Amino acid sequence: MMIDVQNTDIVDSKAIVDVSSIEDLGKLAERFNAVIFHVESENSHVYYVQGEGTTYRFVINSEKTGSAVPEDEAKSQGGES
Repeated sequence: MMIDVQNTDIVDSKAIVDVSSIEDLGKLAERFNAVIFHVESENSHVYYVQGEGTTYRFVINSEKTGSAVPEDEAKSQGGES
């Protein structure tokens, strides 16, 4: 099951693991019997699954930047000038 959410306040950003495909994220959701959270921003779609104290994340950037980091997170880390 996937749920669209407006913000990521529910996501624990201390323990984030980026996964390489949406299929892998789906397998993790099944394993943990968890929902997939979907957040859409201006240039990206970010999908999260939480299980056993870890947040798993898959990112699709519409600008095809190759970054696995959501656009707003990259800006806060100084990734854009």
